[in-house]
Amino acid sequence: MNYDRPALLDGLASAYVLGTLQGPARRRFERLLPELVNARLAVAAWESRLHALAQSVPQAAPSPQVWKRIESRIAPRLRTQESARRAWWSKWIQPMAGVLTGMAIGVLAVKLLPNVLFPVDQLAQQEKALSQSYVGLLLDRDGKPTVLATATRHGTRLKLKILRSIAVPATGKVLALWALPHDPAGHDLPPLYLGRIPAEGKGELMLSDGAEKLLSNVSRLGVSLESAESSSDHPSTFVLTGHCVRLW
Repeated sequence: MNYDRPALLDGLASAYVLGTLQGPARRRFERLLPELVNARLAVAAWESRLHALAQSVPQAAPSPQVWKRIESRIAPRLRTQESARRAWWSKWIQPMAGVLTGMAIGVLAVKLLPNVLFPVDQLAQQEKALSQSYVGLLLDRDGKPTVLATATRHGTRLKLKILRSIAVPATGKVLALWALPHDPAGHDLPPLYLGRIPAEGKGELMLSDGAEKLLSNVSRLGVSLESAESSSDHPSTFVLTGHCVRLW
């Protein structure tokens, strides 16, 4: 399978995050993640999008009526089985009860809570239709994901999520984010300063132009430690680097 196709990779990542990618397909995708950075970026982007949806759904405890219906379905069958072949069924009764309970809860949840279960998937599909974005995932020197950066294709805001706190010396240093562009022939161009980023939590940068114009020829991002009192057109040594990809 050609995993270099962005549409295929985005579809697999969305199904993986939503939990609808199952069986051998899910196991193949999980084996692919450590090897393909674009797959990890796509998963990180979908997790970022759907995190807000998960937070917006309130927790709901089953009502007493739900448990009574479950018991009314299970109890007669269990009593019949126990009275007919108690000795033979004793080693099977607990697994059967677990299976039946799971089935009953699933059926009742779909019937009683359709407005909680289905809008999340529908919203995810709507989000997928509007998911044209630039996504960057920057790693530390140990290869651990540290910063997630996202911007809509025609937007002017770059949203930042710090996945791991970044150590900053208390000597007037700040974290600077750089885009590393290239020309159509693939030759490196001078780094483009995007702005300061926080050491933890979340943040947002106002871009000097639209993301499409600034990032269309950018394949990598970098973060360097710079002096807070002066600006430079050239970054010092990068403490974080990572790929920048477009998801459409």
